[in-house]
Amino acid sequence: MDALILTLALASRTLSALKERDQAKVDLVRADTAYQREQLLADFVRKLQSVITDDENVDVSREMDGLFFESINRIIHVVEVMVLTMNGGKAQYRCLGRNKVMGRLFMQVFNQQMPQFMKDCRSGLITRRNIRGFPDARERYQYLLVPVKTREEMDFCLLLLIPQEQYLDRDMVSGLREFVEKAVHARMDAENMEQLHYSARYDDLTGVLNRASMESRVARLLTQCAEGGKGLALAFVDVDHFKKLNDGMGHDFGDLCLKMLCRIMQQVLPKGGQIGRFGGDEFLVLFPGLDYGEASQLMEKLNPALAVASKREKTVLSVSIGIADCLSGQRITMAELFKQADMSLYAAKAAGRAQVGPRVAKAKTGK
Repeated sequence: MDALILTLALASRTLSALKERDQAKVDLVRADTAYQREQLLADFVRKLQSVITDDENVDVSREMDGLFFESINRIIHVVEVMVLTMNGGKAQYRCLGRNKVMGRLFMQVFNQQMPQFMKDCRSGLITRRNIRGFPDARERYQYLLVPVKTREEMDFCLLLLIPQEQYLDRDMVSGLREFVEKAVHARMDAENMEQLHYSARYDDLTGVLNRASMESRVARLLTQCAEGGKGLALAFVDVDHFKKLNDGMGHDFGDLCLKMLCRIMQQVLPKGGQIGRFGGDEFLVLFPGLDYGEASQLMEKLNPALAVASKREKTVLSVSIGIADCLSGQRITMAELFKQADMSLYAAKAAGRAQVGPRVAKAKTGK
């Protein structure tokens, strides 16, 4: 009997030790998962900062949405993610994924079942429900709604479209919510930083790049050109008789003319063309990969387009244009290139304005 009692006591102690070991393993996995989430968040923040400081990035918001989607997808498998923001009684929403078909289907279901989504979002609780009527016969889906507190109220929710078989336990959902809350606040901080960065790069009046940004891009492109990369053409665009127009019609009208000019240039120029305000009524246009002749053909379209637009505004607006280029393998300083473009611009003005100036000089090839 004593031997039996001893055996049972040993078995009980062994079982208890095994449970403690298993619990320790679970705690270790949870700690490791929390660590991985922190690493994922740090990686997300680093990538956000990279997107913000990338001067070539023209759609910062879309890039940040893509990073958010990818980060969530590394925690659980998601088909689509929708951001739902409530402003008073109105809801604004957008999908973050790049699958346009799934995004449209998700929005269609959301519009049909909006009252339920809004009710779940206002509850402040993480909610998981089957999606009724999702127009896809191959697979059944659920949505996981994760409210996020951004101010005093729950006014921001993430809707995750997930497959029916997606496994989720309490710890995973809690960890997901923690990550989402931190990532949302990091995104909001990044958007504030982007506004500051945008103000430092762009002209307040016209919305095109400012002089500092353009000079930075010219310097980078000239370095690439000298190292055997693609060539570069640039153009100075100067509004004809702008002072007379500004004094006669008023500064507000002058500002409208500058905005109109930028709008027309964006319509006329190819996608790769970059426009910046160089100062006052003078603009700089970059044509990566083009030479003087190709840039000249494009800029010849500008004055006719301005004539049509000016007629609608009941004014006469024209520009004089000077162009210079740097061919692949050539070494030329920014000052030298700008001087060539200036000389071409002055030649255009001397010839009667409203035209493209001639090619003044050829850049010297360095060794």
